Amino acid sequence: MLDETRQRERRLRERWLTERGRAALDAALTALRTGGDWRAHLVDLPEVADTDGRDLRAAPCAGRDLTGVDLSGAELEFADLSAARLGDAVLRNASLAHAKLPGADLTGADASGALLAMADLTGATVVAATLRGTAFTGADLTGADFSRSDLTGASLFGATLHGTRFEDAVLDDVRRGGFAAPSTPDS
Repeated sequence: MLDETRQRERRLRERWLTERGRAALDAALTALRTGGDWRAHLVDLPEVADTDGRDLRAAPCAGRDLTGVDLSGAELEFADLSAARLGDAVLRNASLAHAKLPGADLTGADASGALLAMADLTGATVVAATLRGTAFTGADLTGADFSRSDLTGASLFGATLHGTRFEDAVLDDVRRGGFAAPSTPDS
């Protein structure tokens, strides 16, 4: 299963390494920032048809300024958003499974209902964000700051929370816990 996941990530990442892929990504991100139809720039990329055109899976967006963009329902699985600026971004119901967001700034973002399973948010700033019903299952939240965020109904099941800050955060109905150890047969 792990090998399959790595192969899928590699295949998705490779499409952005071509000249066509880099140009499509730049055009899509420009359209996102200006309110244009960003999906139209991705239609010719491999595997986009699987996602209703909202496909930024494995996109290399580290350090990009995506302040205020609307990525509702977007597919961002495996995306590299390390140190990206996503303040006030709308990520409602987006899939960010396995996404890389260390050091990202999501201040004021709305990621309600988003899937961040197995995502890396180490050291991320997620202050005053709306994260109602967001799934952080198995995510690494080490050193992340969720101060003043609304995590009502979020799932932190299996998440790594070393040094994570939740000062003045709303944590109503948050589901937490670790993964169960595999059972061993009686000797």
